[in-house]
Amino acid sequence: MLAVVITTKSPANLSLGEVAEPTPRPDQALVAVRAFSLNRGEVRMAQGKDPGARIGWDIAGVVEQAAADGRGPARGERVVAFLPSADGWAERVAVETSLLAPIPAAITDEVAAALPVAGLTALRGLDKGVRLAGRRVAITGATGGVGGFAVQIARAMGAEVVAQVRHHAQIEGVQALGADHIVVGDDAAAFAELAPYALALDGLGGEMIAGLVAMLDRQGVAITYGGTASFTTTFGVHSLSHTASLYGFMLHQELAEEPGGVSLGRLINLVERGLVRVEIGRRGDWSTIGETAQALTDRGFTGKAVLSVGQVADK
Repeated sequence: MLAVVITTKSPANLSLGEVAEPTPRPDQALVAVRAFSLNRGEVRMAQGKDPGARIGWDIAGVVEQAAADGRGPARGERVVAFLPSADGWAERVAVETSLLAPIPAAITDEVAAALPVAGLTALRGLDKGVRLAGRRVAITGATGGVGGFAVQIARAMGAEVVAQVRHHAQIEGVQALGADHIVVGDDAAAFAELAPYALALDGLGGEMIAGLVAMLDRQGVAITYGGTASFTTTFGVHSLSHTASLYGFMLHQELAEEPGGVSLGRLINLVERGLVRVEIGRRGDWSTIGETAQALTDRGFTGKAVLSVGQVADK
């Protein structure tokens, strides 16, 4: 069967290649993948993998063979999943049933495929806050996948959302997501006027996360899930002296607290209710994987990139 593999002869070192068919364990369903979405982090990590290695966290498809242990979705059911094994971009993949969530009829494969990594990081990151309704939440990178979902989910939780963008031209789009206040630029000082915050969700790292830690209220928490600006920083320990806290977020580890399928079900419910919408900035067939991954790395579009597997993408 075909799958996306690492190669040195294609854009972003990604192309289609032949791999072995999966053999499901008793607790795994065999899923025929219909669509998948790309995340900048996994594309970056792919550059350091050996040729022939697999890739892929976010998938949507249909169950081709139900799990032998009788658990999970039935054959023919549409499902979405986050795969910690990072081998999902293939024609077929074996997936633990605890990682699967059903896709309602009203939600397309494309929309579902765009949810897992970015949507779960936003949802589970915001879960770390305490009573966010009516309190201020700071969100960096609001035009990115995680940030865009976080703005909408925090708004659905009743929070007052302060969102950061890089350029003034991005303000209108983030306001449409429900942000109450917009700050512009990569300097944490832009958040100071509206401090303190009950929660800060940050993927920039560097001076941004250090500044946000100092702006938390007494029970506030700063969630760091990335470092697109820098993976290192310094801050005074006095910033954490009033019961505020700093939490290093790793989605793979979060699955131990709540199964991925359960969290995805919560996220899909928000989409069904119209509280969260998915912006897809680039669509195509998976034969364009190299070009699409390179465009994502180069920030050539906003919103999620979703590719269809062996079929025409949903319109």
